[in-house]
Amino acid sequence: MPTYVYECQSCRHVFEVVQSMSDAPIEVCTKCGKKVKRIIPNGSVGIIFKGSGFYCKDNPRSGCCGGCDKH
Repeated sequence: MPTYVYECQSCRHVFEVVQSMSDAPIEVCTKCGKKVKRIIPNGSVGIIFKGSGFYCKDNPRSGCCGGCDKH
């Protein structure tokens, strides 16, 4: 499930929420209870692959990651 980042428009508290794409967006700050907006942090990417099972050869454009002798 994706992690969304929200910022309170009143107290500027920034927090992350892991929620399904079909869940309604958060509307109130977890700290002060006022209105929040969902933000896209600088440098963020749409998908991050974590864990075992992802290899450099899975992306044909990337070539070899170095140290990979499976090609």
